Amino acid sequence: MPSFISRAFPENDCLQYRYPVRLSDNEKNIIINNQNEITEALSNLNSAITFFNYPVTTTNGLVINNQFEHLVIINICKNNSTPVNQCSEMDLNIQTTNTTPTSYTYTLDNQNNTIESVKWFVDGTLIENQNNVIFDFRIVQNGVYEICSEINLFNCETPINLCTTTAVSDIIQACSPNVELLIDKNELIPGNYRFSAVYTSIDIESVRYTWNVYGLPNGMSIDDPSNTFTFTETGTYTVCVNINDINCPTNSFFLFDCESVVVTPEDLNP
Repeated sequence: MPSFISRAFPENDCLQYRYPVRLSDNEKNIIINNQNEITEALSNLNSAITFFNYPVTTTNGLVINNQFEHLVIINICKNNSTPVNQCSEMDLNIQTTNTTPTSYTYTLDNQNNTIESVKWFVDGTLIENQNNVIFDFRIVQNGVYEICSEINLFNCETPINLCTTTAVSDIIQACSPNVELLIDKNELIPGNYRFSAVYTSIDIESVRYTWNVYGLPNGMSIDDPSNTFTFTETGTYTVCVNINDINCPTNSFFLFDCESVVVTPEDLNP
């Protein structure tokens, strides 16, 4: 019965290694730097007990992590001259949907791949804490946006990059969701936080603010662009600000922002 190492070499159009490749027979280690060194290297090893030092990478970016994966690929290549490539974007696609003029959802349509990690970028800028196959994005201004996803697939050495373009032209600029909620902890007063809303309007005097803290027995509602609040109990609270701008259409329900506040026992200590 042919040894495993004799089945792994020689290479063919289906399976080619990215050198150097390291081999061992429990007594010595040999580094093979190119195809021309294979014959000499194997003559210096006991082929019956020779094995690869994994991982091994193929020329098309496929990472082989162990002998079982290696055997699977060898068997696939036995009667197939097509290169084994699990690192193709052929079965990946970004689908775009939007429920309002400013709310867009980008979904990574994946057919036959095992995804290990995902990163999302808007116009080249990494969006922090967006690591799922579904990316929700609020667009503030009219314009053309490039949405890209960097995808790491199982057994692939290099990530795959997919991009799509979204053109937006129907946003009322003054009523776009340009609300930003800022939360600052008061280091001098235990449990005390300052909430601030940053919002741009045609007529800022016509804007009304409604604050809510969810997680409190009676909640909280204050009509002011900023306020302070003192928590007396530990827990996770959701702070939201809603904007009522008379210059905006009545369906401008998207003028809001929410953030979480985690209050620990240390935050309540004097």
